[in-house]
Parts: sequence; structure tokens; C-alpha cells
Amino acid sequence: MSTTTPILALGRTTFGDPANIGNLMTREEAHALLAEWVPNDRLRLHMKQVGAVMRAWALEREGADEKTALKWELAGLLHDADWEKYPESHCRIIIEHLESQHIDPEVIHCIASHG
Repeated sequence: MSTTTPILALGRTTFGDPANIGNLMTREEAHALLAEWVPNDRLRLHMKQVGAVMRAWALEREGADEKTALKWELAGLLHDADWEKYPESHCRIIIEHLESQHIDPEVIHCIASHG
């Protein structure tokens, strides 16, 4: 993907602050965010499944280290966090939240890329 082409309706090419590289929430913090933001059990299950598959792929297929695998997992866990409550702003709300929490821009960009 070109980093100069805006991502769909988000109209942006950059996400997060490079100064935040390496800043990750814990898995527990991500699950707490899901519990707060996503009332639908089936949607939460989907997000947990995507996170687990992305982590497994990172470790088994990409040979990623644990920190990189956590980035992949967090992107999967959080990719639809704003879908149920804010479908018209899907991706925008979670991206803004993660940016305000100073989360690694790679995680944020991955979420933005799926929307």
C-alpha cells in the first residue's frame, strides 16, 4: 500500500506519532476496552478470534518476536472496536482513541488499513 494515498474515507496517510513506536497497551487493557466499547458478544468473539489468528500468523509464519506478535494481536483485537456504536465513523473513533493513548503508530495504521 502506498503511504501517500489516503486510506478510504479517513482522508489521511499517517496515523499516530512516530515518537510512540513501541508503546503498546497490554492484552488485558485491550480486553477491558472491548468490554467497555463492544456490547455485542458475537462481535467481541470475532475480534478475539481475529486477534488470535493474527498473533499466531505473526509468530508462526512471520517469525515475529513477542512484542511484534502483540502488535499484530492488538490490531486484530481492536479493529472493530467502534463498529457497533459508531458505524458511520468506523475506524475513525478507535484510531483517535489510540492516538490519544499514545499507542504505536503501526498498530493504528493496521487498523486504519482494514477500514
